[in-house]
Parts: sequence; structure tokens; C-alpha cells
Amino acid sequence: MFSGSPQDNVLPKRAKAAINFRIHPRDSIASVVEHVKAHRGDERVEVIPEGKGFASEPSPVSSTDSRAYRMIATSIRQVWPQVVVGPSLMVGATDSRHFVQLSRDVYRFSAITLTDKDTSRIHGVDERIPVKDYEASVVYFGQLIRNLGAR
Repeated sequence: MFSGSPQDNVLPKRAKAAINFRIHPRDSIASVVEHVKAHRGDERVEVIPEGKGFASEPSPVSSTDSRAYRMIATSIRQVWPQVVVGPSLMVGATDSRHFVQLSRDVYRFSAITLTDKDTSRIHGVDERIPVKDYEASVVYFGQLIRNLGAR
């Protein structure tokens, strides 16, 4: 997000750019700030991390050898037998970052199918998911609860 001059024919006294980084688990807020400083091209450009409550270090990588992961994978296969299950990164900030102090492993899974059209609408005009995906998501979480209860 950029801001500067109030008019296109007026030079701004000050300009500002806000960049929302998705930080890889091997990096940190400090390493991203240092990378940006090293590549800013002009020492007069200040680099100030801001977050307004959203800035957080990347979540640790959760184990794929745990019972919880196996239950998630089993439940996925039961609802979507054609799907290959494997770990990945969720690039959106979720509430899961608040649970890392409570559990060694915190899993993030979105039980919906996203097409290119769907991803272009995230946080935008006409954001939605198909009813069939909502229904499948409810089925999945019901199956996960049953599997976790079966022990």
C-alpha cells in the first residue's frame, strides 16, 4: 500500500509504503527487516516494522509424525479419497499463532477447494466459497471429531 501526494501533479513531502510480508519459518521479522534494508537502494528510506497487533514471528513447523497429524490426514482421505495428503505452508495469518504457546504442534488446514478464481477474490470483491465446499468442510470436521474420539 503506497501513499504520498494528494494529487498526481504535486510532489509529496513524504511518501510511505506498507508491505505485508508472509515470513517463511526459517526467517524472522528481524531477518526480513535486514533484507529490506540491504536492498532498499537509498539510505534515506527508513524501514520500520509495524504490525498494529498483527506482526508476529512465523509459527514453528508442526510434526508430521504425531497422532494429531495422522488423524487429520486420515480424515482428509476419508472425505476426499482422491486427494494426496502432505504438509505445506498456509500463507495467510490465522488465529493459530495464538496457540503456539499451548501446544508443540498447531495444524492449519483449510477444508475447501480453491481455484484461481477463488484465490483472486480472497479479501476482495465477491469473496465466497461454493456451498458444496462449505458442506464438505462440515463433513470433514465431523469426521475428524469422530476419528479423534475413537482413539
